Amino acid sequence: MHIVQLLYERSVPDLSAPDRETEKFEAPAFVFIFFLLSVVLRNAGEVVGGDELTLSRAVKMIITHAKMRKTKEGNWVSLK
Repeated sequence: MHIVQLLYERSVPDLSAPDRETEKFEAPAFVFIFFLLSVVLRNAGEVVGGDELTLSRAVKMIITHAKMRKTKEGNWVSLK
């Protein structure tokens, strides 16, 4: 649970704390992070004891990074 919290705080902007610096992970780095997040989300978060805050953070990280890979017109960026 702690690693998900650290990754979340580093990459997802917090509207209530605009001075907190965040950065998006590059695609190759996010591949490894996505694997971790998929393990956390599998079976309703069984590996994290169903902790809803951790599950919510995992989903928000995926959404945030997915939005980053869209163009302004709504098309997906080709990663080829």
